[in-house]
Amino acid sequence: MQMFHCSGHTEVCYNRSGTTFYSCGEDGGIRIWKHLEDEDHQTLEIGETVRSLRVLGNKVFAGTESNTVQSYLLPDGSPDGILCRFTAPVTHIDLSEDGKKLVAGAGDFAIKVVDLQDTSDQVILQAHSAPILSVAIDPLTEFVASTSCDGSLKIWNISEKSWEKSIVLFPKCSDISLSKTLARIAWKPKDGQLLAIPLEREIQLYERDSWDVLFTLKIEEETLGVTSVVSWCPDGVHLASITSVGFINVWNTSSKKCIKSFKERKDLPLRCVVWNPKTGTSLAFTNNLGQIGILDQVLDGSDQQTKSKPESKETKEDFTDLFDDMADDDLLDAVTQAERKLQEGSDEDMDEDMNLDPDADLRRKDKSLSNLLITDDTSQDGSNIADDTSASVVTEPKSLPPLVTGPKPTPLQKPFIPSSTPVHLSSRFMKWNMVGVIRCYDTDEESSIDVEFHDTSVHHSLHFDNQLNHNMADVNSQAVLLATEGDEDTPSQIRCQYFASWDTQKEWSISMPKDEVVKALALGKDFLAVGTNKRHVRIFTLSGIQKDLFCLPGPVVTMAADEQKMIIVYHQGPGLPGDQCLGFQLYQLSKKAKAVVVDSRLPLSAKSTLTWLGFTVEGTAASVDSNGIVRLYNQQSSAWISVANTKSHAKGKSDHHWIIGMQESPAQIRCVSCKGSTFPPTLPRPTPILLPFQLPLCDLEADKGQLEEMYLREKLMAGTNTAGQDTLMKMFALSCRAEREVRAADVCKMMTTQHAWTLAIKYASRSRKMLLAEKLSEMAAELLRADSSEEEDEDEDDTWQRRRKDPRRRERSDMEEDDHQEEEEEEEDEDADQDDDMPEMKPIPTKHRPLVMKPKQKPSLIPLTPVSSEKRNPFKKSASEAAKETQEEESPTLGGANVFDNMKKRQSNNTDGQKNKKNQKKDKTPPSLRGTKKAQMTLSSMGGKKQEKPSSEGTKSEPKSASQKPASAFQLWFEENKSTIAAEHPEVESETEIFKLAIQKWREVDTETKQKWNHIASNQGSKETEEKDDTSKHESPAAGTTTDKKRKREEDDKENNNNNEKKLKAKNVFAKSGGGSLNKSTINKLANFARD
Repeated sequence: MQMFHCSGHTEVCYNRSGTTFYSCGEDGGIRIWKHLEDEDHQTLEIGETVRSLRVLGNKVFAGTESNTVQSYLLPDGSPDGILCRFTAPVTHIDLSEDGKKLVAGAGDFAIKVVDLQDTSDQVILQAHSAPILSVAIDPLTEFVASTSCDGSLKIWNISEKSWEKSIVLFPKCSDISLSKTLARIAWKPKDGQLLAIPLEREIQLYERDSWDVLFTLKIEEETLGVTSVVSWCPDGVHLASITSVGFINVWNTSSKKCIKSFKERKDLPLRCVVWNPKTGTSLAFTNNLGQIGILDQVLDGSDQQTKSKPESKETKEDFTDLFDDMADDDLLDAVTQAERKLQEGSDEDMDEDMNLDPDADLRRKDKSLSNLLITDDTSQDGSNIADDTSASVVTEPKSLPPLVTGPKPTPLQKPFIPSSTPVHLSSRFMKWNMVGVIRCYDTDEESSIDVEFHDTSVHHSLHFDNQLNHNMADVNSQAVLLATEGDEDTPSQIRCQYFASWDTQKEWSISMPKDEVVKALALGKDFLAVGTNKRHVRIFTLSGIQKDLFCLPGPVVTMAADEQKMIIVYHQGPGLPGDQCLGFQLYQLSKKAKAVVVDSRLPLSAKSTLTWLGFTVEGTAASVDSNGIVRLYNQQSSAWISVANTKSHAKGKSDHHWIIGMQESPAQIRCVSCKGSTFPPTLPRPTPILLPFQLPLCDLEADKGQLEEMYLREKLMAGTNTAGQDTLMKMFALSCRAEREVRAADVCKMMTTQHAWTLAIKYASRSRKMLLAEKLSEMAAELLRADSSEEEDEDEDDTWQRRRKDPRRRERSDMEEDDHQEEEEEEEDEDADQDDDMPEMKPIPTKHRPLVMKPKQKPSLIPLTPVSSEKRNPFKKSASEAAKETQEEESPTLGGANVFDNMKKRQSNNTDGQKNKKNQKKDKTPPSLRGTKKAQMTLSSMGGKKQEKPSSEGTKSEPKSASQKPASAFQLWFEENKSTIAAEHPEVESETEIFKLAIQKWREVDTETKQKWNHIASNQGSKETEEKDDTSKHESPAAGTTTDKKRKREEDDKENNNNNEKKLKAKNVFAKSGGGSLNKSTINKLANFARD
């Protein structure tokens, strides 16, 4: 052997004529040799490591570590262009026998088939999950075979761009430098009927089309090392193989025996072996020191098989005997005997064979006859039959009808743990989420697991021994969960480290029943869940109590949990060709029971698989598929929504983003960018990056599309109707500038706050969009009328429900309504008398005709005040009102912009009688009983049951009556935290929305805090009771005198007027804030709901 290159991987190949061989290595050069002793060899300086090369005519194709396959011209070695590019170094290339196609594999898991006549025509094959070890193209250019560090062999159909056969045969590793074998495979020359696969102690030969193992060549015990490379002789019969310790074996595939064996002197690992295509009897091989050797005359004359043999006298005699009568008689006798044996010997299996295959008997006869006629080169009388054509004429079997088969089922996706790297890696991430990182190290020296928390205040780092080979893990702020699948001797088990426990026993473990293996797991708040191969889901408490058990409709794929929610993905059945048919179940787990929120189909992209499943920080279910599509589950619409595409942020086709977690406010995806891989390495530790959300809307390059995407995203993330109002205002302005008034009106229909409507009307007025402003004013008036009618209906429904639950309250409310109706009738009579004496009022003149016509309504006056109050001229205008009217007359703003101000004025001028008419019901009580009820109410009011409220004129507030309930714990908590809730949610303007948010936060408050507030409420109630008792002792009885009755009636009238004014002011305040007013019944209902 001669030293040709520096130490490292070295390859050699011959040209098609076999007169010259070429070598490459890690020294960055390609050397051309006539023979081993050639001192005038030529060197092509490439400048970088060449791992594989092929020669075709005057061109050399080299796969380099610059991630390209380059072409060089001979003899000067000038570059001829780049055939294809990868994102990782090229590991192996192969050339078709016709010289039209080249196939290359690289470390980015990709395989490319290039048409050498048109290099732009490339077929990309991707399905491996680790770097490519070797590739081999079929001599008929129909199939490509590949091996990878993931341990799999795949046979690809080039035209369909998909694999037909996939099987795991090799040891798994993470890089080609760590692989124990090169796994260099080879097709049988010319017809490609056999595919040779080198394994550790054998060579398997697969049959074309069926892809089944036809036979196996066993390695003898004397041959040491792992068989890693095979190469076919040009005759298609002999096969050469090399091992990792310097053995070279030559096989005869016809006899299935090793006919020659050679040993390299230094026992060095061999890297390549090829046959000389010209002689077919010599071999060239290389080792890892950069040396090249040649074995001449490997095949002697007895071992060589040629297709044509020279005719001899015996051959001529054989042809003569073939057509003799005696030979014909012998042939017929042989056929007759064979048929008789078939009939007599196959009666027992006839029924079974016919049931399994109706054509089995026919094929068995044809096969037996053909074996009888052509298995040996001699006839029955010992004469040699050398003519293959004559034998084929006699033994041609009958053609069978073609079998019609449907599409092949898509292999089911295997179970996986989200945010984890492949199990076969020696150093891997078992889990990386928003809480911490779990790393596993599995080497010959150490097998351990390290847990690191992002926030060290949660817990310090943990270290575990991994003697039981735990390969699944999860972590949250309470515990660390580990699981192992087990083996034949050890059952599958889970191990939990409950570090948040308050006792000293923080670790426990439990084994699964026999033949049940853990396939998926998840950690939630105060619970953990595991999915098994028996389609069971087992739920435990963090202390180790078996809490629940239920079954899934199909095999589990993965699962995730957050707080009290859990989502499980399983196989619903076989999908379309290339697609997965997955379903998901979303559970809401509580202390009392579990509830299935939804059970439906999980959407995936075409021909993709699920790669990540989990929850956002806010608790929304999310999923990511292999095409990079990120989806969130909208529970309100019960639909998955695409919110991002990670592929759009990748620089190359082979780049991926490994998901860690997500959050909605701000909308971000935390992930790791992987160049040329689907997962990151553990060392050096990768740095996470943030990707934004972007809904896949149309025309995202334009301002209109960007604003629409921003509005939908804000509405989706906020989950409220008031979100995105500023964005809607921008869309409205953009539509006005584009002269799209109908579109602008449609944008206004999407606005949900009064402030946004007011701004839109003012903007349209100032933009001289008269028609648009008038239309918006009409729409605003209709919305206000609709809101007022809805509020009335809600009040009636609340009153009816309250009276329905409490019959005593129903009678009391009927009596109050009767008295209230009589008071209104008296006030209407007095108002009618005053209307007769009052002069007619003229409308205020304005410059612009108002765009919204006020509805006609009966003129109403301010009710009569008590005798003790000051008299007021109803026609006198204050200075502020006069200035406001003057400003309206001089303002150029259209009247339509003041539609909400007009509604406020009308509300402030309403009287008590008009307000009570809204809630007035028909009086079905007979007139004879009305006086009695009124007398009863008068007595009850005189007895002190009527509630007294503090006056708004600066007087001291009087103590509350005994009938009023003390403030509850929630009300006290809400008063203290109301400003904080409003600051946390600035987008919420309505008091109703703030109250609802307070209810949600009150539910999340822990039990100790609730008990504290209950104690405060009870203490406050007892204090108020004591104060009332003291006040009642010092009061002197004043009942019985006429003067006290009149004074009390006057004070009641004052309080009623003040209360009405306060209610009107509160309603205006809520109208300004954009939300509806909270009536007393609504507040009581929400308070009771929060208390429960």
